[in-house]
Amino acid sequence: MRERLVALSLTLFGPLDGVPLAVRARRWGLPLILSIAAGLFAAGALATRLDTRSTALAELEQSGELKDATDRDVNDKIDGARRMASVQAVARALVLPPASALALMLALMLAAKLAGGKAPAGAAWAAACAALVPGIVHSLLAGAAALRRTAVTPQEVRGLVEASAAPLVHGGGRVASLVVGQLDAFTLWSAALLALGLAAASKLPRARSFAAALVGLACYAMLAVTASAGRGGPGAG
Repeated sequence: MRERLVALSLTLFGPLDGVPLAVRARRWGLPLILSIAAGLFAAGALATRLDTRSTALAELEQSGELKDATDRDVNDKIDGARRMASVQAVARALVLPPASALALMLALMLAAKLAGGKAPAGAAWAAACAALVPGIVHSLLAGAAALRRTAVTPQEVRGLVEASAAPLVHGGGRVASLVVGQLDAFTLWSAALLALGLAAASKLPRARSFAAALVGLACYAMLAVTASAGRGGPGAG
């Protein structure tokens, strides 16, 4: 257990040494468990502060039921929306960390192959789990931020932790702002850990690994812009 804590601490505070150590020793269990636990903490904190009144009223108005709804109907709708949001948050906390780690593992193995190397599945899995560490920090900060408020609406959840990368390209043009605006400090942090993990898992030079991570980040951001435009978000029009 001590070795696992050392590997996790180095990944957090000294990633240049910590990530290669975690990859070589296949230390993946603790970051995965803590990622789920931190997500559950954030979900629990939000459940105690979530205010779904505006969402419930909007749904009733959209369906045409608001004018005939009694106070009890409105309260039932609000409670139902809160329960549904809480269940979804818990489900995300349980499912997203292992699913994300699996996706990252496959991406690392593919990136290694494209870059002229080879990353064994065990090493790629350990590297992917190391890249979950920024998400742990984000979940803890989000949960703490929620507990400091008296109420949090569903629209405010994403803004509990402000870490957008958009200021990095302030004045750099609309396209650059749209693309980089899809990223935040935690995504960039994870990408850096992934690059270190890729280098350790595949024995590729770190420069080549970071170049691969940058390409992956760009693809991710452009896909996010496309998805946002499809939903009529900021990228639309």
